[in-house]
Amino acid sequence: MVAITNGLMSLRNILLIPIISKELGADYFGIWVQLIVFVTLASNISTLGLRNAINRFLSGMESKSEIRNGYYSMLIFSILISICVTVVAWISLFILADAFEPETFEVISLSLWMIPIASLDMLALSFMIARRRIRMYSFFAILRAFGQVALVYIFVHNGMGLLGAIKGTLLIDAIVGAIMILSITRSIGLAFPNFTGIKDYLTYSIPTVPLLLSTWIVTSSDRYIISFFKDHASVGAYSVAYGVGDFVYFFLSPVGLVLNPTIFSLWQQGQGTRAREFMRRALKLFLLFAVPASIGASFLAQPIILLLSTPEMANQGYLIVPLVASSMVVFGIAGILGQVFALHKDTKRIGFIWIVAAVSNITANFILVPIMGIIGAAVATLASYLEALFLILILGRRYSSDFPGFPWVFAAKSIFSSLGMICSVYLIQSQVDDSLLVNLVILILSGAAAYFILIRVIRALDVEEIEFVKKLLFGKT
Repeated sequence: MVAITNGLMSLRNILLIPIISKELGADYFGIWVQLIVFVTLASNISTLGLRNAINRFLSGMESKSEIRNGYYSMLIFSILISICVTVVAWISLFILADAFEPETFEVISLSLWMIPIASLDMLALSFMIARRRIRMYSFFAILRAFGQVALVYIFVHNGMGLLGAIKGTLLIDAIVGAIMILSITRSIGLAFPNFTGIKDYLTYSIPTVPLLLSTWIVTSSDRYIISFFKDHASVGAYSVAYGVGDFVYFFLSPVGLVLNPTIFSLWQQGQGTRAREFMRRALKLFLLFAVPASIGASFLAQPIILLLSTPEMANQGYLIVPLVASSMVVFGIAGILGQVFALHKDTKRIGFIWIVAAVSNITANFILVPIMGIIGAAVATLASYLEALFLILILGRRYSSDFPGFPWVFAAKSIFSSLGMICSVYLIQSQVDDSLLVNLVILILSGAAAYFILIRVIRALDVEEIEFVKKLLFGKT
């Protein structure tokens, strides 16, 4: 269910690309991306990493009073912090008002209201995942995602421009957020917390803020550096290509959402061996889908970008996709292995790893973007993810007994099957002469069929794992 939900949410991101880029152009799409990136950063800072604390602590609690006290303590604390962050952002914007055109100033000032709303939505969704209320999570996540698409399309298509896109996003996030808070309140009851556990929660979560900030720098700061050296149109072209390559993250998201509360719960129950086995299976499952997705997206990058945006963006951005897709595979591996630090509450060490990666990423961007343009930004991203993975393996040696073994043989078989998939897509591509959309659908479906046939033929998965995947996908064996 989480996989389907996140697939639809990824579709949301893809649908927003043509709505904004084709309706408003590459310049406005670049501004939109930078605003959303900033709101993501500010809302993550506002929560002080407490969504990680929700996963770590509330997933294993049994007492409703403890759950209620823990959740409301973190919620109220985040409300206060998000208001402070929003006020600081408002003051900063008014100080710098002369640097913006009136229309841009209005768009930015309205977008700041998204910070506290996004913070509350984030905590509510994290609570649902931590308590494994997947149906509730899926309903609200899909409602929020497609509500954004619908309202953004309506407002933009009716001539409201980028300001309309912000209004549509803000409106649906506020409505869904209010309903989520009411639903959670109805399920656990309403009570003012005594904040007895807030010190423990913050002790765990605050060291993850540098991690969140560093991850943001690695994943998103390149948009601002590209804008500094190039222009908003280059940011738009880069973001469209990044969105195509970033689709690989779709296969990590459901794994991660289920992985964290499950292994934390098992760990708290003293079942370290089962937690490690769950991590091993999660890693293998991620690679099963992410490897062919990254190779396939790289091969079909140009027609996919052309379908979503303009020929100019496709010509600029298709070379970015292989680098971004590879980065997402490395990021997924690092993210799963890095959970070992969270199990041992060693958030400082994982925070240090991503700080180092962030500094390296900014340095590489400032060096490579002026020389190589948007390709340089993609190279810097891949290099920083590889560096983070290397540091996780080196600094995690003290927890080596809790690391799941990396499935080297399976990874090789997955790459081999993916190359066979590309050969079949290449042969079919020469025979297909239809519209761009139909062409892509045929190639993607035929490529996926070829990949899984090869996976089965070369026995990349054993019998138990095949049954596990069947049960996971279809609910039965």
